[in-house]
Amino acid sequence: MELEVKQYLSTVSTNLNYLSATERREILEEINSHIEESLANHQSVTEILKNLGDPVALAQAFAGNNLSTNQSFNMKHLLKLFSFYTKTGLSGMIVLPFLSILSITLYACAYFVVLMGLIVTIGTILGFSFPPVVFNLGFWAAPNILAFPITAIFGFLFYKLSKYLWHLMKQYISKVSSSHQLLQKK
Repeated sequence: MELEVKQYLSTVSTNLNYLSATERREILEEINSHIEESLANHQSVTEILKNLGDPVALAQAFAGNNLSTNQSFNMKHLLKLFSFYTKTGLSGMIVLPFLSILSITLYACAYFVVLMGLIVTIGTILGFSFPPVVFNLGFWAAPNILAFPITAIFGFLFYKLSKYLWHLMKQYISKVSSSHQLLQKK
């Protein structure tokens, strides 16, 4: 067996530490048999491991499936479930809301800030004052006539950051989803 495969299986095994030795062995045998079948179909080791995905995510997906289908109810099983969902579930409870709310908020702010800058600049040109809107950058208060150019820059930055955070969220969802899809194929 190649070194890459041994390292991959070792990483999977390490991330299954809250399962029993029998459960770990069965999962590792299943992954190993998948690798051997793929090798028999003339796939390269690199391609096989790439298709399997991140070994930590794969281990979490297998462990989650294993823990959720186990029908026993005892303190040991309850602690295993708690350990697993603390490790995997909390990341989803924090990462997804954080990325989605922040990206949507920044997206809305990108347009709102520019609109307010435009209103203030046009109001200044026409001789009107709009006291509720003030643009401060630290200790410096931006002149009202420069409100639109300044807010256009910030609007652009907010838009780009919102797009980047949205992309990160989609990558996170894709990674979690691909781990679960692999389990469904087995």
